[in-house]
Amino acid sequence: MSVTTQHPNHWQQCKRWKLVRDIIDNNAMCHLRTVDPNDPVRSCQYKEDAVLTNFTRLTRDGLKGLVFRKDPVITLPPELGYLEDDVTGENLNIEQTLQKLVDEVQETGRVGLLADYPKVQEDLSDIDRENAGLYSRIKIYKAENIENFKHKYIGSKYVPSVIVLTEWVNADDDDMFCWNLIKQYRVLYLDNEGYYTQMVYSDQDELIEPPVRPVDYDGNWLREIPFVCIGSENNDLEYDSIPLYDLAILNRAHYQNSADAEEASFVCGQPMLGICVGDSDAIQFAAANPNGVKFGSRAGVTLANGGQLQLVQANPNILPTQMMEQKEVQAAAIGARLISPAGGRETAEAARIRYGAQNSSLYIMTSNISEGMEQACKWVARFQGANPEVIEIELNKDFYEDTADPNLIVAQMQMLDKGVIAKNDVREYGRKTGFIDADRTNEQLEAESSVLIEIPPAPAVQNNSPEGI
Repeated sequence: MSVTTQHPNHWQQCKRWKLVRDIIDNNAMCHLRTVDPNDPVRSCQYKEDAVLTNFTRLTRDGLKGLVFRKDPVITLPPELGYLEDDVTGENLNIEQTLQKLVDEVQETGRVGLLADYPKVQEDLSDIDRENAGLYSRIKIYKAENIENFKHKYIGSKYVPSVIVLTEWVNADDDDMFCWNLIKQYRVLYLDNEGYYTQMVYSDQDELIEPPVRPVDYDGNWLREIPFVCIGSENNDLEYDSIPLYDLAILNRAHYQNSADAEEASFVCGQPMLGICVGDSDAIQFAAANPNGVKFGSRAGVTLANGGQLQLVQANPNILPTQMMEQKEVQAAAIGARLISPAGGRETAEAARIRYGAQNSSLYIMTSNISEGMEQACKWVARFQGANPEVIEIELNKDFYEDTADPNLIVAQMQMLDKGVIAKNDVREYGRKTGFIDADRTNEQLEAESSVLIEIPPAPAVQNNSPEGI
């Protein structure tokens, strides 16, 4: 077998990923049908006139905004502090990396992270490594680049044994202006002794980099492949569902209806002049109208011998427009964030109910991304000699802002007076719902609430009225 061999389900999934990505990138013209194979000009114009209303991208960005409306929790040991500014080696900081992972999982249902360390001499000190800029990084592999994988049992565990990743590299490094991208295959596998090994092939099955066993900070070989595949359902290498696929299919159909509506408007929407020349022949008609046929303001046509003039205009074709409106309703039903709900701001509880299924999927995705990124950072810690136990990465799962309930506040104050709850319970509710600034500490609140405001006594009322009155 060849290194170019793909997983049996890879090609089928690639077609789905392409549709979603083309819609989101506003590059979906190839998904419109060829309206007339015998008329390339008309077919080209038909596709160019179509208007893509990209509610798939709006939904993706809206869901990402819900996740990042609060900063993620990120705790790293000092040795991994450089990851906060550059995770991948391409100046992508850790929060930007997490945002990219959220996009990838929504678009394709999976994304891969590989913890890797550059090849170095084994006797280099920490200072030498730092001066040379040698740090362990996390490489991101899109779904399309995870072309093949296999598992095997080691003891009682079913673990990945082979993972084939594709990369595109520039073969013309000598010419600063030239691009000559070639495809290569990075093979990660467990060798016969159970150790993690890496090698690189060309797309012609030629070995570019021979097998090598990466070692951790202490010089030990690894017993697992430091690669995690983050999915929309779970973090294994199997293909998960594509969260935005159904919406992309609907978006493509909406785009197709737009093409039909625009062409119908162009072909049938403009008025057409119909002329019956009567008993006149072509020569007589041309002589009577030497400047040709014009109609409209300050123009006329000369007719004789029973000729007639008629303006023909087709009735409006509203079917494509109705189908577009129907698809917009369907898109809203499955969660597209197109227009804010009527009647002003929507409550958090109403939003949770309206987008319940979608929020459930988003919750699972954020959990998987948090766990996957945390695992990748732990592998990096092993390469850097850091403590992996202190690493914590957690994305926000509180997607909607809570609003304070006045009745609940009154009830809390009554329970506070009776000693049922503590001051901190009321304050935490206030921070959560926004009527207490989240940055204000309990000490600040205590200090401010303990200041007594001196109220001057009211002046005495003098009675100057006559006695007895």
